[in-house]
Amino acid sequence: MQRLIEGVPEGEMTQEQFLLAAAAFPEDVLIDTVQMLVVQHEVGDIKWLFKSYRFALYFGGLYKKNRKRVFLDKGIELLKDAVYHCPKEQPSRPTMLGLLSTQLAQRYEETQEISDLEEGLGYLHEALELGDDAEQRQALLSTLAMKFGRLYSRTNSIPHLQKAVKIARGVHETPTVNHEHRAAYLTNFSILLEYLFKETQDLEILDESISVLEEVVQLSVGDDVSRARNLYNLANGLSFRCLTKGSRDDLEAAITASQRAVRLMDATENDRAAYHVQLGNLFRNRYSEHEEESDLQKAISEFQTAMVDLGSPIRNRLLAARYLTRCQILDADLSGLVKTAETTTHLLPLITPRSLGFRDTQYKLSEFAGLASDAAAVMLGAKKDPYAAIEMLELGRGILTNSLAELRTDVTILQNEYPKLASQFEKLRLELDPATEPKLPPANSNPTLDVKASQNRREAERQLDKLLQEIRKQPGFDRFMLPLSLDEIYKIARNDPIIYINSSPYRCDGIIIRSGRVHIVNLPELHASDTGELFDQISFDNFRLLEWLWDNIARPIMDELGFTGPPSDGAWPHVWWILTGPLSRFPIHAAGYHRKQSSETVIDRVVSSYASSIKTIERSRKYASPLMKNPEKALLIAMERTPGLKRLPFAVPEVEDLQQTFKSVGVEAFLPLQHKQNLISHLPYCQIFHFAGHGYTSESDPLQSALLLRDREEERVTVNDLLQINLQATSPFLAFLSACGTGQTKAKSLVDESMHLISACQLAGFRHVIGTLWKVNDRSCIEMTRLVYSVMIKEDWSDESVARGVHHAGRELRDRWLAEEKGLQTENNKNNPASEGSASSGSLLHAIQLQKDQEIRDAELCKEEDEDEDSDEDNVSQDELDNSKAFEYAKSESWIPYVHFGV
Repeated sequence: MQRLIEGVPEGEMTQEQFLLAAAAFPEDVLIDTVQMLVVQHEVGDIKWLFKSYRFALYFGGLYKKNRKRVFLDKGIELLKDAVYHCPKEQPSRPTMLGLLSTQLAQRYEETQEISDLEEGLGYLHEALELGDDAEQRQALLSTLAMKFGRLYSRTNSIPHLQKAVKIARGVHETPTVNHEHRAAYLTNFSILLEYLFKETQDLEILDESISVLEEVVQLSVGDDVSRARNLYNLANGLSFRCLTKGSRDDLEAAITASQRAVRLMDATENDRAAYHVQLGNLFRNRYSEHEEESDLQKAISEFQTAMVDLGSPIRNRLLAARYLTRCQILDADLSGLVKTAETTTHLLPLITPRSLGFRDTQYKLSEFAGLASDAAAVMLGAKKDPYAAIEMLELGRGILTNSLAELRTDVTILQNEYPKLASQFEKLRLELDPATEPKLPPANSNPTLDVKASQNRREAERQLDKLLQEIRKQPGFDRFMLPLSLDEIYKIARNDPIIYINSSPYRCDGIIIRSGRVHIVNLPELHASDTGELFDQISFDNFRLLEWLWDNIARPIMDELGFTGPPSDGAWPHVWWILTGPLSRFPIHAAGYHRKQSSETVIDRVVSSYASSIKTIERSRKYASPLMKNPEKALLIAMERTPGLKRLPFAVPEVEDLQQTFKSVGVEAFLPLQHKQNLISHLPYCQIFHFAGHGYTSESDPLQSALLLRDREEERVTVNDLLQINLQATSPFLAFLSACGTGQTKAKSLVDESMHLISACQLAGFRHVIGTLWKVNDRSCIEMTRLVYSVMIKEDWSDESVARGVHHAGRELRDRWLAEEKGLQTENNKNNPASEGSASSGSLLHAIQLQKDQEIRDAELCKEEDEDEDSDEDNVSQDELDNSKAFEYAKSESWIPYVHFGV
């Protein structure tokens, strides 16, 4: 290989010659050879710089040809090294910077690592500062416009989009002699105009975009891939206009352009799936209008072709699978649906490599919310083995959290039997865990520091995959880091039933795993569209919701399990709930008709716990430390005041009360300074962590949901922070998050990832976590805390005592409220006989209003207010706490949001 490359005179090897040479050798030989040719150089060696640039360009061409990212990674590595050593006054530096930015953008399109996009933006700005060639500046500006466009599509930042369109329009209005360059500039401009149309719905903007694209297609320049891309973009624009105007001509023109693009792409080895997906959707749109069977079959054929195209990105194949499922349902193709579901389940975990940071993983997964639930619904509808549906739910949900948890797998047994393999696993684990957010390199940083960091993670991932195959070949390790088998699942559910509630547009079911059996309970009255609508409507008046949950979900499940009322012997059965999709925000443990004061409620039949997956339950049990009769240390945080938010007068009394309780049972309680680093540094030394203060749930980014401390912006402990803590060596007993919404995810596209403060504490290593599904009342928290801990202490801190404590506290506060409401209703009837016999709406509305007037521990809802530092309100006496009416801290819903996750 080296002789072949060196045989071409310096600077005369063309890209075509390089590609021909590369085809004759394995990729590792090619990369090693090129590395050897460029490794020896002196600072300022211009020939070496050009050699590195040329090989980077060639590797980019090789990537474009066969889509192997290893070549793109190598090109970027060569360019970064060249840029680092290239003098600023070197005329070719802007060209190198421009190519580096382009290749980083190409890698972003495949991996969605936003650090590549942001880093490339910095290189472009430098190139524009240095470059003075007019044509080169046009090319750089057009690329810059697309960078801002990609940032807009990732972040939905309108300023980014406006800046992108402004730059691109300037390039468009500047005369360009080179037709190929002009076509590229026009293409970028048209794509940005489409983005702008989606935001504004201004048809004039869409018309301009299509006009620009038609000019690009007429220029007919570039290779087949470039021409196909132009036709693809034109078909997109025409499709948008058809959907907006209802023009049949636009739809037919879009189909024609898309068919031409597919024919061009099928002759290449590039990403063909995206083109087949586009054509399939156009046929599907035409079928929706005219219901021609041939259009439906054409759509199915295109989606099938895309789904199985091994050379295409996983994302595009998954999109094809999603659309194919919808078409196969219309076609009543049961066997096809099963095959598509199986393919979907196989592809979903591959969308996010372990080397990807949390932020980028979360973004990639957001596009495929509900796919696993749809696949499971298909399998159940086809009457397949229920285990197939369970496996799909386990593999396709909680991908980010499962990936991190797998890296923290206990390897003690492996270490004892195969120490060499265990040592290799530990080494690779250190490269990948914790998966810290990628950081942008400082200006002029040495590429051996910033390039190698990301490359090491990618290489570690490749090596780990090979190592796992080797480990699984060893006797007794064939299931190492694989999904649970059915026998393993039965073992986990031996004592306590596990109940999956799967919600999909295709069907909704309860999957009950119990005593070596799987029961399927179809839920015909539960509709995915209802859960989506109710997702945003969980409010102060929850009793209609609780009754709806009972009628449509809980009652059929309880009946199937044979739990018809409170246990006569006082031995409460315990169940695990795993809810999918938007249902994950719903309080199934509180479902029922509470005002009837009957047993038509979940809480009067079973003790409830929650989990994000069966694997989570298994993992918590497997790596739990031995039973702890008495925890030694408790870390307590009371945030009465957080700047900019309402004061929480009961936070300090809650913790002071807890201190006294702990002292009486020999638990050392300590209260560190209320700063982030202090809190995090103390976590490894406690068995109990209790936080009383404001919680914050991010609307769009669950990784930024947080417990708020002294400074609500800087001093916050986020989900992302907790994910980077590993306490599994000590396995602390309990995290009690007495704050609002610590178990909720507001981003609908990420609900299946169960990414919230509760799950983050579990991943950090806490055996049990108590948290809340939404807002809680400040005064209610103190009584809930007292009741929960009283049960745990009474039952000697057993694992079972945590769920039973939450259950006991919930029933106690619910019963207090019912008694208080009944008393208020009786008093109201005495004073107003006309109201007798009516529903207790008056007292309920009064309760709701009182609840709204109380301080709540939700940072988003608590606005800053002026307070008198010497106000009597600051001094909450113990008598006030003890003698407050039960109705004040046991109002209608004060007990509902509390949930238990754990062992």
